[in-house]
Amino acid sequence: MGIVPVFTITIIYAQFLYGAKVISVSLFLLSSILYAVSFIFIYNYKNTFQIENILKIFKTVANKESSALPAEVREYEDNILKSNIRYGNLGMWLLIIASFLFIGSFTIASNPGDWQSITGILNILVSGTIWLNFLYFISTSFAISGGAILYLFFIWQGGLKGMEDRYKSLAQKTGIYVALISSLIQPLFLILNFINEPQAGLTGSNFFLTGFSIVSILLVCNFLYAALRNSEIKYAGATFFLIFLTFLFGIIQQQMAFGNSITAQGNNNIFTDSPTKIFIDFSMAGNC
Repeated sequence: MGIVPVFTITIIYAQFLYGAKVISVSLFLLSSILYAVSFIFIYNYKNTFQIENILKIFKTVANKESSALPAEVREYEDNILKSNIRYGNLGMWLLIIASFLFIGSFTIASNPGDWQSITGILNILVSGTIWLNFLYFISTSFAISGGAILYLFFIWQGGLKGMEDRYKSLAQKTGIYVALISSLIQPLFLILNFINEPQAGLTGSNFFLTGFSIVSILLVCNFLYAALRNSEIKYAGATFFLIFLTFLFGIIQQQMAFGNSITAQGNNNIFTDSPTKIFIDFSMAGNC
């Protein structure tokens, strides 16, 4: 569910950009590999966490029976804890780096004006447009995570059963605050990214989708504020749906800008006779 879509997107963009002198395809491939490695580390983290919980059960039983665990078991527990921290940290940082490279790849591909100027990792690190898109992606990810906490903990199939009041309150507040703060800063990134959009990528549809995204975000913030003020989560389902809808609008808007940009570059004969050129010619015929 995580690795296959990333490699699929890489193959698609490799076809679109075939024959173009742009670093995006190489960055897509590198980010895909880092994604795969990060998922493996996170999966190992998940396994060690489960083993740690099993060891806690054995410790509880041993305490009830007034017996001590063997030294080998305690040593194994220490190793599990160390592995847990190591796999978790490595997986998290690799996931962040992979996401940055992935967003950078797409940003460069969507702005043909950067194809000649951005040719290495250092150029990516100092690109303001890439950092804006990355921060928008991070804020959206946190908003989705907060909405998922509210929806899965309290709405999906009646919510989780048997939660203690303290844990329930913690989950509710965490979900609301994470989703609300992340949603509040998204319009800023949307507007800045729209301002930095290449002229060739701007159309009436882009204006409409950007505006609709901002309206959806405002609705999400209203629902979350109502949940925070009244300590109710009855709008958690609608909130989660609107967050995903906002993310979908952003994806459509960016893909339209990308399509318009490569069409303009195709008219300027940037591409050779390639799958991308054929795609552009087909798109132009369809627009006509």
